[in-house]
Amino acid sequence: MIVGALATAGLAMAFKPNDDNWNFTWPQARVKMPLAWNLTRGSRHVIIAVVDTGVNPKLPDFKGALVRGKDFVSGGYTKVDDDDHGTELASIIAARGNNHTEIPGYCWGCRVMPVRVAPYTSFNMGLAAAGIRWAADHGAQIIEISFSEFGDSPDPQVASAIAYAAHKGVLVLASAGNTASSGYTYPAADPGAYAVAGTSRFDQISHWSTRGNWVHLAAAGCQLALNAHGVAIEPCGSSLSAPAVAGIAGLMLSVNPSLTPGQIVSILERTAKPVAGIAGGRVNAYAALLAAGASAALRAGEKPVRLSRFLGGRWKLGLAVQGKRVSATLRSAKASSCSLSLASSGGVWLASRRGRSADSLVARVAGGKYRLVVSCRLRRLRAASLTVRAFAH
Repeated sequence: MIVGALATAGLAMAFKPNDDNWNFTWPQARVKMPLAWNLTRGSRHVIIAVVDTGVNPKLPDFKGALVRGKDFVSGGYTKVDDDDHGTELASIIAARGNNHTEIPGYCWGCRVMPVRVAPYTSFNMGLAAAGIRWAADHGAQIIEISFSEFGDSPDPQVASAIAYAAHKGVLVLASAGNTASSGYTYPAADPGAYAVAGTSRFDQISHWSTRGNWVHLAAAGCQLALNAHGVAIEPCGSSLSAPAVAGIAGLMLSVNPSLTPGQIVSILERTAKPVAGIAGGRVNAYAALLAAGASAALRAGEKPVRLSRFLGGRWKLGLAVQGKRVSATLRSAKASSCSLSLASSGGVWLASRRGRSADSLVARVAGGKYRLVVSCRLRRLRAASLTVRAFAH
């Protein structure tokens, strides 16, 4: 796995929503959501299924946030949540943001498909499997699962349903569990599912979270959410970590609908902050969006965009430029093995100055969208930093 980290691009790029409880959402700040929301708040065409206890559709923060789902417990459309659990998960994903109400979801422009497979958090695996298959057949691009069982073998019905969804190109994200051990839990360990562990505000694995080298993704284990009565609460558990990652994955699909589940997870892994105890790390929404193809705002007079990562092969960074001149400097012990180019529909400007440890590009441009391409011929990965800036003159 390639692990990289992305620094912020200055406070001027950050977007802070006006929701009542935003100041309490440290998990979102931790993964740089204010910067991510400056790139996208999500697309209504991205559908994320929550296979759980249902969702209360009457909450103000769900206005426009839900698509028709299915109730495998009572029949018909999901209109109730007697347990709170499903509503909590859905609110973390897509509670409408910047509306002066309660909380912002990670992907507040995305929509949730509520699939009710249990009246309470005691799940019937047959109904859960049916719900997963139904979501995969009815337009869900992402399926979020926040139930888990610890045991020697997976439930064959659920495992088959997850394999079915994965075969249809659906990303299945599942909570790793709260066992405080490294043993497999299911369905998170089922082929086709990607496990999500819980972390603390210090980016350490939460003491209660399932961990192990089979877990590659993590997010804060305590999240601000809404219960079925619309009250903001802060529950903890890997059940709450998985919808946070699902929301970020929804943002990635919003800027690049062509991404496959494998590509989404690969980007999340290589842009994450490493966490001891698992094979991967705590996700970084802003870094993941840039790696997925989102355009970073580049304005004259603002702080430069600074990125640190490992180099290898070809890497593209989208830029939305407001300035008359752009500079980019790549610093690495192997910068001489790399080249920079700035491309638009009108042409390409190649790097003109190269040193042993730095490669730089300066170009005069009109305002608009560009793509900065870093291309390296390297046999081994090398650490590097890239600084990009816009000037008024």
